[in-house]
Amino acid sequence: MPASRGTRDAETLEAQVIGEREHVVRLVGNPSAPSAVGAPVPGPVVRHQAHAELAVDILVGPALEKELAGMAARVAVDPSTILGDFDLSDTDRAELQRPERMQIIRESITEQAATGVDGWVDDDLASVAPWGFDVGRITVPVLVRYGATDVLVPPAHGEWLAANVPGCLVKVDDDAGHLGSDPEQEIAEHVLWLRDGAPPAGSRPPGRAGE
Repeated sequence: MPASRGTRDAETLEAQVIGEREHVVRLVGNPSAPSAVGAPVPGPVVRHQAHAELAVDILVGPALEKELAGMAARVAVDPSTILGDFDLSDTDRAELQRPERMQIIRESITEQAATGVDGWVDDDLASVAPWGFDVGRITVPVLVRYGATDVLVPPAHGEWLAANVPGCLVKVDDDAGHLGSDPEQEIAEHVLWLRDGAPPAGSRPPGRAGE
């Protein structure tokens, strides 16, 4: 099963740090977060946090700045190519071709690039650092929803959350990828769930897949 975008970035960082900075920290998995195959990643978290942040500043930031520039250049020509060479599902490719989605991409890439890549770096660090809380202690209602054909955030991540967030509601979109298959319907379902507690059609408690 493919690793997530954040995991892939973190693995790239790890290789660069080991190869280029002999005494800089080696970033390893978060024991409280799901791995690409759905199980918690064993081992220590980030040793010497200050060194880790330095490694990110030196290596990840410039790499993501370069990738962001490439994304912006692709979007200027064809917004549907924003994700480059990712082997996307058919539903994601179809969603990227929708005129509404392409317009959103055109407008959002400008905003995304306006303030740099700091948020993107933080997102990647979340793949290799503690989250600051235990999902097993969540007490508020939670809807875990994910697409079965997502290659950017593998379904195993959703499965892990479904198995570890107490009392959550789970909706697996069998044909959807990262972008969903019917955004208007999905937004309407989420609003109804938030406002009225009405579960989306096809959702279930955790642990009842296939029933």
